[in-house]
Amino acid sequence: AEVVSRFLQWVASCGLTEALADGSALLIAHGGWDLGDQLPIEAARKQLALPAWLGSRTYSDLKVLFALEYSGASSTSLRGM
Repeated sequence: AEVVSRFLQWVASCGLTEALADGSALLIAHGGWDLGDQLPIEAARKQLALPAWLGSRTYSDLKVLFALEYSGASSTSLRGM
């Protein structure tokens, strides 16, 4: 709960809450597991309310974007990018 609260405060301090809510800004993740799978599961388990913009599938996966742009790349790891 503390980490989510601190993250939401940081987002607000950067002036991004409204932009994330209206879709004019986007979270970027390196892989979908953390934000797309684990965060919603953990939030439900701990009964934490998440803003809709932090919910499942509201981010862009850097691995997917990289693979689309560089189809010949042998790896989508951070080191391989």
